[in-house]
Amino acid sequence: MRKYHYNGKTIDGLLRSYNGDRQPFTRNTTLKFPRTRETIREVVLLRELFFPNYWNAGPITKIENRTQLEAKIGELSQLLFDGIKVNVRAV
Repeated sequence: MRKYHYNGKTIDGLLRSYNGDRQPFTRNTTLKFPRTRETIREVVLLRELFFPNYWNAGPITKIENRTQLEAKIGELSQLLFDGIKVNVRAV
């Protein structure tokens, strides 16, 4: 299976965005919200990337946890790549 590796600028942009958040968005990275029963991994990752402090992924907003953010972006990229690849083959 071919692996996809993301090497764009999104990670730097997300870190800047997280650090620039102001009200009404929370900057508290230790809040814990109830877990959901979401089963679609892509949806879980998108929620965690776009609103990390609301989906129990607050630590990815800190620069020192950049590798955790990179891992989430990499996982999402691979899932999307694999999904598109399967659909292209079906056409």
